[in-house]
Amino acid sequence: HGYDSYLEKIIQQEIQLPAFPRSILKQTLWNELNNRIGKQQNDWLETILFNTPYGWPTVEYYFKNLRDVYNFINHISIPLIKLQGDINEAQFFYLQILRLFHSQIYQIIENDVLNNDNWINAKYLTIKTYEYTVGEVIVLQEKDIHDKTGNTSNMFLIQEIISNSTEIDKDKIIEILQILFPYSSQHDSKQELLIKDHRQIFYKANFKKYFDYNISDIEITSNELTVAFNGGIEMLSDKISIWVKEGKYETLDAYFRNKRDYKNKNDFELHFKAIIIYANQFRPEDNTRIIEFNHIILLEIINQNKKFYPETNRYTQFLLDTFQSYSNLYIFNSLFLANVAKGSSGYSRIIGDFPLTKKSILNLNFELLKKHLLRITEIQAYTFWMFHSCDDENGNKNDEAAKLIIDFASQKDLKNFLRFMVTHSSLDKELFDLSELVIQLFHSEDQFMLFLKKNRRKNAYYQEFMKYINKRNENLGGSVEFPFKEINVNRWSSN
Repeated sequence: HGYDSYLEKIIQQEIQLPAFPRSILKQTLWNELNNRIGKQQNDWLETILFNTPYGWPTVEYYFKNLRDVYNFINHISIPLIKLQGDINEAQFFYLQILRLFHSQIYQIIENDVLNNDNWINAKYLTIKTYEYTVGEVIVLQEKDIHDKTGNTSNMFLIQEIISNSTEIDKDKIIEILQILFPYSSQHDSKQELLIKDHRQIFYKANFKKYFDYNISDIEITSNELTVAFNGGIEMLSDKISIWVKEGKYETLDAYFRNKRDYKNKNDFELHFKAIIIYANQFRPEDNTRIIEFNHIILLEIINQNKKFYPETNRYTQFLLDTFQSYSNLYIFNSLFLANVAKGSSGYSRIIGDFPLTKKSILNLNFELLKKHLLRITEIQAYTFWMFHSCDDENGNKNDEAAKLIIDFASQKDLKNFLRFMVTHSSLDKELFDLSELVIQLFHSEDQFMLFLKKNRRKNAYYQEFMKYINKRNENLGGSVEFPFKEINVNRWSSN
């Protein structure tokens, strides 16, 4: 047949299919996403799908058929596995809805987040500093329609897109934006979000987790992982160190977060030791910071695997041995255990079943500090983190821990010790005061002066520090201007 007669056989007719049952779509999304990301932390998903709070966009509006559901699952599951525990999963869920169903708005926000270095003058997302320990956050600014150059701002572009949308779309977009970026009014009820969860999207430190994650580069193959774990703990430790130095630690992090199907007790113990080894590695881009590991996920791993230990005391002993053995400087171990002992926010739902008592944790952290001081040659900031980790639950200092650090300073590293005894008290001036560590370690400034007298040195850094002390005494205490040169004191940066 020719094409004319062939085309006559084609019937083009729109067919209105019945709406797909929303209950099936919702249950499919629930089942499939749980199968992929695991059910350990799915409270947020259950809330969104089955118990949506007032004011949150309903998922039913966005998923019309099974193709929509599976497309969304394929899009979100890999980054969720990678980021789980480090993000607010519900916010990430709605951000991905914005990305798939309102891509223009998502791209405007993404470009601002990733390309604006000067956040004070950002056109759309503006830094506001609140009186909370969390620091800087981004908020939606309705009034900043034009930037300082007179160009149309991205906020205006978003408003234009919203105004050209259907009424239902318009409502849903606004609801999602309000969830992601609370309005700037400090009296708005949504400001409560600012102090509830440090993982939320509007904290500046979290931007890259939400917008710049890499899901395509596996970096470490499953075969490499298998070979390393089959080679025993020494080989595994060496491989973890190599992978971290090569910048592959995010792949390891995702693996450790989601490996929960341990075959037996030996398999669990090997993986737990590997997590401790991994969490204590220093970041390749910053040798003053350890990689760490999500504390809540580690608590869950600890509590979920008691099943391998019919006798509780055996599990307790395994944990004690591991925290003291499989580490270099014990920094992560100390910080993690201190947060558990102090009952830090967010741990309450699982902390009650922790195998170690608070007293045993404090004793262990004291031992970890001793081991730490035997392995280092210079005092660094993390040494004092470990000192604080020996505090009891009321914040009282451990005098024996203080003595360990004071003795180390006297015998091995007075210079670095002194740099932490002063604090920079001005952003744009060379004003310095004595650090809070002075009282925490010595109980009084008089005792600190006796320490300085006892550890008199003839070298330049000691002479410089004593000149600072004399000037401060002349000022009758408080902050004084002083040009430290020999001692590399910590300074505020104006950059």
